[in-house]
Amino acid sequence: MLMNREYKLGRDLIEKDSLLDGFTFEDVIEAVRCNEPNVNESTVRKTVLEMLLHNLQNFNELFESNMQEIIRRAMP
Repeated sequence: MLMNREYKLGRDLIEKDSLLDGFTFEDVIEAVRCNEPNVNESTVRKTVLEMLLHNLQNFNELFESNMQEIIRRAMP
């Protein structure tokens, strides 16, 4: 049975969890290999930009949904 995650600080996230995931060279190579019929500088750049935008969207969702808890924990 899979646990439903809330992605909330203090529930199923801790302060040391990452807000913005990175990606490896391997991630880029695999994404290009699986998604691009023509591999060249342009398609590699396009893939990296898509990956970055996806990670930024995830960051934004996590950040916004935890804003009040971030503020609460930052208060003296």
